[in-house]
Amino acid sequence: KMSRKAGHKSMNFDPLFYSKKDDSLPSEPSTPKSQRGHLITFILLLLLALFVRLHNISNPDMLVFDEVWFARFGMEYLRGEYFFDIHPPLGKLTIGGVMSLTTFNASNFKDYTQIGNKYHAEDDYVTPRAVIGIASAVTAALAYLTAERLGISRASSILITLLIIFDGCFHVMATKILTDSFLWFYQALAVYSALSLWQHEDQQDWVPFSNKGWWLRWVWWLVLTSVGMANTFSVKWTGIGVILAIGSRQIWRTFGKLTPAIVENEEREKTEKDIKGSLSSSFGGSILPLFSIVRDQWARKKKNSSE
Repeated sequence: KMSRKAGHKSMNFDPLFYSKKDDSLPSEPSTPKSQRGHLITFILLLLLALFVRLHNISNPDMLVFDEVWFARFGMEYLRGEYFFDIHPPLGKLTIGGVMSLTTFNASNFKDYTQIGNKYHAEDDYVTPRAVIGIASAVTAALAYLTAERLGISRASSILITLLIIFDGCFHVMATKILTDSFLWFYQALAVYSALSLWQHEDQQDWVPFSNKGWWLRWVWWLVLTSVGMANTFSVKWTGIGVILAIGSRQIWRTFGKLTPAIVENEEREKTEKDIKGSLSSSFGGSILPLFSIVRDQWARKKKNSSE
């Protein structure tokens, strides 16, 4: 439980969620009706995003833009060929993994050297495009959840999602064999999960194992945040921006609590618990990203040496 003396104003100022009425995180829909409407809206937006991304995804049946690179990278992983890549390997490993489950013939890589080269009839280029399109559609749906998590109105959250779904640049990048959609998906997952983690932490004092349900949800959101951050950075180096953004706010949540309130006896215990909780989140959220980076480099070297 939150233990504060009546009439005592909280000193835990949070610039991202601060409002004059309350400095806590926005609460989720509380009534069954609002929760049902929230779920229905989410499902409809997800279905719309899937339709837009997957409609006519087989067209054109030739290499478009940077497919000339990323499709080849995927095939070179299948062949166990070493190649120099300026980006981390997760995106290309995912493309290669999807290709390995289809009829893609990696020996045809020599025929895919220029934009406009037609895919062979035996090479299933549609499935890799579809997986990338699905990742983009889920990203749009996560944008809706993130907007609502920030306390934005449902109408505005829907508008934000529609702008992402129908943005021409997003659509083009999300319907070709490129890694950007994976980058955006993991970014969206990291941001939404981090917001959910912080909101969950603010619901009660941080007391390990005092509430099994609360503790399991805390671990769930922490793991998802870590996976999102790690995989964002493992797709492209630019993903470090998400780690820095979430990490900076986590530092604020940890050390921003060191206000004059800590001197006051009635706030000392709670502040110490909050700091312990934030430090635990910081430590736990650092392990998976490091593990993921090592994992991807190991998988890449193993794949390249398997010829």
